[in-house]
Amino acid sequence: MKKKVIFITTSWGQGGTGPEIYARYLWEAFRDDPEIEFHLVAPGSGSTHPHLHLISPPGGSLALYRALAEEGLNLAKTLGPIGILHINSSNLHSCLLHSPWSVWGQINDYENTTVFSQAFKIIKTYGVRRWVALLRRWWLERQFVNQQALTLCNSQFTQQNILTAYKPKHPERLKVLYKAVDTSQFERPAVLPANPHRVGDNRPVVLYVGSDFRRKGLDDLIKALEIIYNPLHLSIAGVTRQQFITEFPELVYALDNSKHTIQFHGQTTREITKALMWHANVFCLPSRSEALGVAILEALAAGLPCVSTTVGGIPEIARYLGGCELVAPNNPEELAEAIDSVIQSPPAFSQSVFARSPFTVSAMTQSLRSLYLK
Repeated sequence: MKKKVIFITTSWGQGGTGPEIYARYLWEAFRDDPEIEFHLVAPGSGSTHPHLHLISPPGGSLALYRALAEEGLNLAKTLGPIGILHINSSNLHSCLLHSPWSVWGQINDYENTTVFSQAFKIIKTYGVRRWVALLRRWWLERQFVNQQALTLCNSQFTQQNILTAYKPKHPERLKVLYKAVDTSQFERPAVLPANPHRVGDNRPVVLYVGSDFRRKGLDDLIKALEIIYNPLHLSIAGVTRQQFITEFPELVYALDNSKHTIQFHGQTTREITKALMWHANVFCLPSRSEALGVAILEALAAGLPCVSTTVGGIPEIARYLGGCELVAPNNPEELAEAIDSVIQSPPAFSQSVFARSPFTVSAMTQSLRSLYLK
């Protein structure tokens, strides 16, 4: 008899968001599996597969979570008394813990675990309402980590934070399942698409990608440029110039009077992002916190050497794959030195090493398949 799995996600058919990409990897891997009867529940319409259960999304996030949970529970009742409910969003965990099926949950961020240790910083940066919201999420997350049958963490760093913050009764129920990238999507084509960088000379191109630019340290990158002597071109995807200067008005002068050229692309499609990578020399992500760092995986898959920080799961990527120069966060001086060093002498990196790593889609889905069948 096939092992029955219901995977519930809050994102489907919306484009290239992280949760949807992960859901599609699982759907492609398991929908025709000979030993697993895999069902996917998500918001959307136009389902053409009997195991793809799409619901019309109601208005509001809370209503959506409840509707997805209800759909998943009703589906489980029709499929039998035994199976796995695999949840891709922490907002859904508490809604499904009373299911007779084995409940598995993903934890893809460790922000909730810092609600006490970083309370002053969170309140100062984001306000009291943000801290109260995180406190509620901390309470809910602690509940379901202790009650669900398995918790999947996207890095060893996230796993350790969960263990430290919640001290679960069954620590063996926390497993690391690295998020992966489809390396074939980032392979440099024989004929490159048009260059999205507006560079008038042969100066090296440094690429930054990320919409959460405060957490990902874009301000430190702008400050680092002031220290670098040789002219560069900085290409910024995921944020507009106006968004950046609204958040960091003190850096307007640095932008307007830089000896480097700085180009803001705003939000970009995945195709444009890949083109930006193929035409760049260095990828830079000076994050202040990062559960794993999927953007670094994508850059390495595109053949770009990376400069990043020693936070979260990023050192785990560097240990497995190489190709990265890491510095302390919040340190523009070290960042400038590392960018200059990588431009002059890129760190060694091999695509064959990537192919043997846990960060490929095949490795990720094979690991998950083994867990399902256990």
